[in-house]
Formats: sequence, structure tokens, C-alpha cells
Amino acid sequence: MVDELEPQLGAYAQLAVLYGDLAELRGVSRDALFDGTGVNPVSLKAPSAAISISTLKAVARRGMALLDRADNGVALGLMVSARTFGFLGYAALSSATLGEALAVALKFQQGFSTFQLTMVDESEERVAIEFEDRVGWEELSQQALESTLVCIHSLLHELGGLECAADGVEVYLACRKPAGSYPLEAHIPARIHFESEVSRYCFARKLLELPIATMDETLRELAVHQCEQVMNSLPEGASLLRQVGQAIEAELPNGALRDRVARRVGYGSRTLQRRLLGLGTSYAGLVDTTRRAQAGRFMVTTSISLEDVAERLGYGDVASFRRAFRRWFGCTPGMYRKANKGRVL
Repeated sequence: MVDELEPQLGAYAQLAVLYGDLAELRGVSRDALFDGTGVNPVSLKAPSAAISISTLKAVARRGMALLDRADNGVALGLMVSARTFGFLGYAALSSATLGEALAVALKFQQGFSTFQLTMVDESEERVAIEFEDRVGWEELSQQALESTLVCIHSLLHELGGLECAADGVEVYLACRKPAGSYPLEAHIPARIHFESEVSRYCFARKLLELPIATMDETLRELAVHQCEQVMNSLPEGASLLRQVGQAIEAELPNGALRDRVARRVGYGSRTLQRRLLGLGTSYAGLVDTTRRAQAGRFMVTTSISLEDVAERLGYGDVASFRRAFRRWFGCTPGMYRKANKGRVL
């Protein structure tokens, strides 16, 4: 019954297909992998194929039992490309810059990822993508995290040509270092730190400005529209997220405190956070998304000062706003305003 109430997503079906590919590469048939999971290998080939997270977990647990190797998560991550994510992948590939591609990926991740990904400022020179398990992988969490990390690293390389040695990538994991060799180190040639409070992937802020060779504005608009359709099809998601977004927008000048926003939409603060995590997002992520949208609108449609914009978005100082703006758009507010002068939103 629980499985019937969960969202059935094409992205989860694609991950199940990858598990099948990995199984066959390692000498295990697809039929053996999917046995007892409720998955029909033939039905996964259909363009409209979709499964629930409970079904995907059953496939992953079966894979862990049959493919008893420490590098399963890394191997799965290496099999992913931007196109694996369908419309979301095409939206990223057709973006103008790496920063823009990451912004669209984070906006629509609920319908495509099992981790909550949040972009945060590390310093003026560095940003990080934080990872939070939002589906409860339990004993599979390490494998799922490794797969997602390798996937993110590979996608950044695919989109922007990211090179670890040159661009100072560092990885922080909220776990102890395993005994012996660690498969992740062979595929992400970066400094890997263990026992961190939060798992995150850190890199130089300047990379957000890298152009994407496959940029196509028309294709991006079409892909983004399809991503919106996926998001709106998720149960409860569209309505609650719209309400919270509107409440955050109203509370931004006051700092958008979660307690105040929760009261506006009729929830307790902790209950709201749990509901949002269940929908694949977080309160901090929604505040960041709302600020980004408002910042872009203010820069294009008004001539108000940066000090006023920072205040309206709830920033304590202009420097913090500038750092956030560069993370969102890959350029300064002034450059963005000049480049988009006369544009109609």
C-alpha cells in the first residue's frame, strides 16, 4: 500500500536500468537481479517506464546481495551521463553556463534524484554541493552516496570540463574511512576528508562561469517546461511548494525565518521541514531558490541599488548578496544587469 502512494518516477526506472546494466557486466542476469522486486525487465525499456522509490530500493538491495563488491556505488555513478536524467539532463546541457546548469538541476531535483542537493557558499572563492539522503537508503546509504558523488563529478566534467587537479576539488564524507583501499579515491582524484558533519563536494566558484558548448536557449525552454510538468505531477508537491514559496517571498525582508513561514502555511516548523524533505527539497533550498528568482527579477526589471536588493532579500550585507549572486548566475549583479538590459521577464 505504501508503494502505491509513492511517486512513480521515470528517473527511478532509469536507475533500475543502470543496475541491470551493471549486473550483466558483472555476470549476473537481469532476470536474477529483478527477481522478487516486482520489476519486469521488459517494461523498463518503455519510454514511459516509471517505478517507486520502494521498488528501486528493492532492486538496490538485491544488487548488493548478488554483486558483493565494494565499488558498486562508484561503478553505477560512472555509468550516468546528463542524458540519463531525461528532460533535466537536456535542460542542463542546453544551459549557457555551468552555474545556470546547476541552478536548473537543483530546482527540479525532486523529480530526478534520491538525494537533496543544496548549493552553499564555502568562501568568496569556493562553493559546495551538500548531500542529504531524502528517501532513507539505510544500509544502502554509503553506496547511494558514492554513486551520487561520482555522478556529480562526472556531470560537472561533462558539462564544463572540470579537472580536479587544476580546480581544487575536495570531497567531505559524513562517514569513517573504510579499511584498505577506497574505490572513490581512484575515480575522484581529489582530497577526500572523512567524518565530516555533512557530505559535500567543494570546488572553485570560478567554474560556475564556464560556458557550455551545447547551449541552446530554445531547447532549454522546452526541457524546463517538461521538468515543470514532472514536478507538478508529484502528489501534494506543487500545492505545498507554491504556498511555501509565496510565504518565503513575503518574509524575505524579515529574514524568511522558518517559524514565521511555517505559521503562514499552517504548519509547525519541524513538521514543515519533514514535509519538505518528503517532497525532495528543504527549507534552506527553497529560500535559496526564491532569493535567486527575486534577485534576477530585481536586476532586470528595476534600477534599485544593490543595498536595497540585499535588504529586500534578507541579507545582512551587500557582500553576502554579491557572493550568492555569483553562485547563482556566475557573474556580478552589475554584469547581469548590463547584459539583460531591456529584457522582458
